[in-house]
Amino acid sequence: MQNPTKADVAIPAPNACAFCRQRKRKCDMKLPMCSTCMSKEVECNYDLTLSNGTTIHLNVPLNSGPKQHPTDSFPAVYFLDHRVFRYGRMEIPRMNIPLSPYIINYVGHPYLASGLYFEKIYHWMPIISKKHFYDHLLNPLSPPRADITLLIYCMKLLLSSPQSQSQDEQIPQTSGYLTAKRFLLEAEIAGILTLQLLQAQILVLLYEIGHAIYPAAYMSIGACARYGLALGIDEQRDMHSNQPYLKLLEQEERGRVWWAVVILDRFDFSFSSIQNSCGFSFLDIVPVIETI
Repeated sequence: MQNPTKADVAIPAPNACAFCRQRKRKCDMKLPMCSTCMSKEVECNYDLTLSNGTTIHLNVPLNSGPKQHPTDSFPAVYFLDHRVFRYGRMEIPRMNIPLSPYIINYVGHPYLASGLYFEKIYHWMPIISKKHFYDHLLNPLSPPRADITLLIYCMKLLLSSPQSQSQDEQIPQTSGYLTAKRFLLEAEIAGILTLQLLQAQILVLLYEIGHAIYPAAYMSIGACARYGLALGIDEQRDMHSNQPYLKLLEQEERGRVWWAVVILDRFDFSFSSIQNSCGFSFLDIVPVIETI
């Protein structure tokens, strides 16, 4: 019996992608992306038309290699009593997951993607510290992390504009958006609990609000609030005493992220019978302007 995973890798797409068909170009039908779409850094969508005329929209395969699972698991004791980590001054273990080649190819050069984000979006939503991002997260000596790659992927997603399916309609639920949602969920299931993954979730939330993707946007803000509570970034008043191992720059970045969650939670979700997901106090520390 053949290995189904190897067979899936060898089989090409059933037909040319939508991008090549619209421009009447030859498509090599490679998975997860054809060579043309990869070189032009556009979405590669394969559509299959059945004999009865029905068109099925096929998403780009997100896992073209053998399925891998993390060898470690997130310590459940953190949610049973997180004070064990706080009093012991221990950091939350960093989990990791394998990423699809589609995400890695879409991200491309991390400095180019992040540079556009800091130029166009950072000024009105400064949730990511530029200094910490460039000095530590993109340090060549740092090991590759799935949450950082997903963060850069979501930066490019927020900068992108949905392609027109017709002259009168644009569909914001693109394959890039669906890919981000799927891998954020996989990272959450794998036990990745980092500030960078929360920042990626906020960027996807901004994309959903900007393109009026409801009720997904309403559900996403609740998930961001719960994720922030799990990280403990809501404890602004006790940040310095409870987490002394954090540097001032990291503490400030965590505070910005939590205030972004609070502001977005009150942006458009003021249902009379449903209270807001997160709260704040007048004693909380307010973010300041970052200087590099």
